[in-house]
Parts: sequence; structure tokens; C-alpha cells
Amino acid sequence: MHWMNPTGAYALFALALILCLYILKQKMEPMEVSSTYLWEKALASMEADRPFQRLKKNLLLFLQLLLALLLALSLMRPMTLGEETGEIAFVFDLSASMQADDGSGTRLEKAVEDARRRVEGLPDGTRVSVLLAGNQVTQPLARANDKAAVSRILEGLRAGNGGADLDGAMSLALALQRELESLEVVLYSDQQVSDVNVTQVSLGGGLENRTVLSVHAGSATAVARVANYGAAAEVSIECYADGVLCDVRSLLLAAGEIASVQFQLPGEAERVEARITEPDALVTDNGRTWVSREVGSTVVVLAGRDNVFLEKALGLRPDIRVTKTTMEEAALIASHSLTVLDGPLPEALPKHGALLLVDPDRYVGSLSEMPGSLTAAHGALSDELNEYLQVAEIQVARWRPVEGGTPVWLANGEPVLAIFEEDGRRVAVMGFDLHDSNLPLLKEFPVFVQRLLAYLVPEPLGAGFEDAQCGGMLSITPQSFAVSAFVRTPFGREVVVPLVGGVLSATDEIGVYTLVQTDGDGNPSETLFTLHIPVSESDVQLATVGMQQAGTVGHGLFYGREWTPWLLMLLLLVTLIEWWVYRRGY
Repeated sequence: MHWMNPTGAYALFALALILCLYILKQKMEPMEVSSTYLWEKALASMEADRPFQRLKKNLLLFLQLLLALLLALSLMRPMTLGEETGEIAFVFDLSASMQADDGSGTRLEKAVEDARRRVEGLPDGTRVSVLLAGNQVTQPLARANDKAAVSRILEGLRAGNGGADLDGAMSLALALQRELESLEVVLYSDQQVSDVNVTQVSLGGGLENRTVLSVHAGSATAVARVANYGAAAEVSIECYADGVLCDVRSLLLAAGEIASVQFQLPGEAERVEARITEPDALVTDNGRTWVSREVGSTVVVLAGRDNVFLEKALGLRPDIRVTKTTMEEAALIASHSLTVLDGPLPEALPKHGALLLVDPDRYVGSLSEMPGSLTAAHGALSDELNEYLQVAEIQVARWRPVEGGTPVWLANGEPVLAIFEEDGRRVAVMGFDLHDSNLPLLKEFPVFVQRLLAYLVPEPLGAGFEDAQCGGMLSITPQSFAVSAFVRTPFGREVVVPLVGGVLSATDEIGVYTLVQTDGDGNPSETLFTLHIPVSESDVQLATVGMQQAGTVGHGLFYGREWTPWLLMLLLLVTLIEWWVYRRGY
């Protein structure tokens, strides 16, 4: 017999207390007599009032002592252990949906409590492994027979805000099971698995939840999409513009319905948040934030000739902000990612950022007055930039061959558009004036300009960042002017991002992140983006079924059995008997 709570033995002092009450209790019984003649009976009465005397047979005393003993044993939580030792592996799902709470605790809290009971009932010498399925699979404990170490791991478990690589965790667990025939695998997850060799523990029933799927804002309005994972309900949604409450709407949602709601904004806002006010099973998905891509946008400097076609094509990308200036002042603008110089070049070129040189007087050869059609050059870079473009439709009246670099377009076999790297930055040279060609009039022109921009000035956050989720690995490309970059998380942490091959792994916080890039003059540039839990984690209506309780048999591993519930039932029965005996006066 083992005791899960030995400190409960202090309750055994109740036995001594009950005995003292009976020893000190007055034993005289009232009796009616016909005469007071026999005063010598007073002596017997005096003896009965003595505080200390021998205990007499008393059924109530026996029952009360038994009640105190059963209460003490219940508090001590007795358990019998199995006769065999073996191996056990606990697999925990740490996805966002494990934060779902039914009012009696989250799913992960229930999983930890069940695992703790199982560990306490394991025979001595049993080896325990713990696998954690977050966005990546980790194994903080491998075949340890130290129950204290297992308890420390269990106490430190926290559900994240991302998804879970449950397939990877189960693959590792089943691989261990093939190597160790006695290994019992116990899975705690709200996702169903079908492997018969795995014990999946139920974490409660399905729960109702509502979530904000998306938010998009304009100059005066914002639209939010709300999903109802549960029964029909009326939902109140608040809208905040730059942290100030600006509108409140009510929405009647049918079961399983996804609907949109529109809010009125006081004006332009950098941040717009929509938040559900009613509590539900998963509070972390009740709000979603939109940030303006114009804040901290990519600066493109356009200098030289007045080229409206080029200016419009450059400004089609949402994060691009075009700044027009003169050739001489182009190099003085700080924190720019790209400088477009249209026409003869100044003596000093900008020191930072990529360059797009249109019809320059350097990097090119002699002028050719021979008009003709362009052709695409051969090579990987040319194929990437010219994909699906009808280059042969481009006509030029005059052009200059570009000297050096990787050719992209050819005129009479000579390069008229080439790209090369100089001083660690990318430079594109176009050897003809756009006004001497039909290129600005073709539908291919804005498409090609966007492809050229993507090569010269990649978006630091990429096009898919609006759908980015917590917990994933995010690829960040600092712009060419940056000499240093870091990301500030919603909780204020600053994570350095490499200038080449930048990857952000600290993405578990929900909210607004800030990418801070600093140029060579120490000027910072900020770009905002948001991360939220995966939409798939919001549906917590389904729950695992089937549960293996302590006391069952696995692959050669016998769990212990706790006897506390049976003791409590016996305690209730004895209490009823004691009450019946007292009423009868026995």
C-alpha cells in the first residue's frame, strides 16, 4: 500500500479527541425514584461525575472512531501499485485549442492532472518519456525514472498560440514503441488519432466558441468577419481605432454561421481592432487587429525626368511610397530602399539602397538609332522576370547597349536591360528612354515593374504576412538600406533579425509586431504586422472520446489503483449508520 498524500495522517489525531470526549463525558443517567430515602445513592452519583473512568461498551463510540479513521485514510489517498514495471511515454498537444476552458479548467490543465495521477501510480523503476507537440516536436524528458523530474515537467507545461505538429510527435512516439515493446503511449490531445496502440485520454466534451476571423479597414469603415462555432447566439463586437472605442455592433449568428459586420471609423487609423465582448471557451481568439501597411512603408526615390507611367507603376505595390526629387538631392534622402534615376546620372550616386537606372549616361555604350523589337535573354534570372510576358511586343526607337551584368532584354542581340551587383547592392540598368518605346502603353509594363521591384526591393514581410499565424517560422528580408534590424514583439521583447536569411521564430505572442530597420545614418524605419492564432484552432466543438483510467493494463505496464473513492463511499455509509444509531438511542 502506498499513500499519495501522507500528510493526511494528521487527521488520525481525531481518534484521540473522540476518546477524550468519551472519557471526560459525565456518565450519570437521569432516573425517577419514588423516595429519596436512600441517600447513600448520592455516593454513586458522585463517582459517576468523575472525569476519568473506564470506557464502557458503546456502539456510537465505535462508529465515530471508524468515521475518523476512514476520513484520515481518505485524506491520505491510499493506492496499490502494479506488480510490473515498464516504459510509458506521455504525448501532450500544446496547440492553442488546448487553452479551451469549460469553467472547470483548461484542456491542458485536465491533461496535466490526469498525467500526474498516472505518474503517482506507476511502479518504482518505471521509465517515463515526455513528448511535446507544439509547432515543433520536443522531448524534454527521455526514459527517466525520477518522478520528481516528471512532475517538474508537467508543472511547466503551457499551451501555445499556434498549431501542433501532432503527426511528428506521434511518429516519434510510435517509433519508440517499435523499439521498446513494453512502451505504453498516452496521448493528451483534442484531435482524434486512430492508432490502436495509443491510449488517448478524453479531455471533456465539445465547447462553444466564437471568433473574429479577419478585420480590414479603409478610410472611414472597417469590416470584420465573425464565426460561430456553437449554437445560435447574439454576439456583441466592439471596434477600436488606434486604441479608442469607436463603434459597437450586435450580430445574430446561427449555428455554424460566418457573417460580416461593418464599423464606422472616425478617420484614418493605423490600427483597427475588433473584439467580441462575451466570454466563451477560447478567449485568445475573441479579437483581431489590422494594421495599415502605409505605416513604415518602403521608400522609393524617383529622380530625373517627369515619368508619370513609371511613377504609377512603382506605386501599385501597397507598401511602396514614392518620393519625387531632383538628381542632386536623391542621395540625401534617408532610409530609402530603391532609387530610380531617369536620365543622365549625377556625379555621386546614393550610398544606400538598390538602384534602377533608366537611360543613363554611364554603364552603357554608344547610342544606336536602329529601331526594333526586344527579345528575352536566356538564363534563370531572365526567365524569372519575363515569365508570361510578351517581350517581343516591346518596340524601341533608340537604345544603348548595357555594359556588364546579367542580360534580361536584348535588342539586335545586345543587352538593353541588365542587372548586376555593385558594392553589395543590386543595380538594374535600362539602356533606353521609356518615352522612346511603347513599353509604358503595354499591359506588361506594370507587371514587369512589380517583378523588377520584387527582385530589387523584396518586401521585408512578404506578400503572405497578412495571413501569418502565431507559432510559425517567418522569413523576413530586411531592405537594402538596413545596416541592422530587429523585431519588437507585442510584449516588448526585441529579437535581432539577420540581414541575410532572416528568420523570426519568436512568434507565439498574439498582437502587433514591429520590424525596426536602421540605415547607415542611424535613422530607424518601422513596419507593423500582426499575428493571431490559427483559424483552425478556434473550432473546439469536437472532443476526444474514450478514456483509459488509472488501473488499466498497457503493454506490460500496470498502473496503480487509488482507493480514495471507495473509502469516501464507505465513509458516507458509516455516517448514515451512526445517525440511525443515535436516533434510536442505542
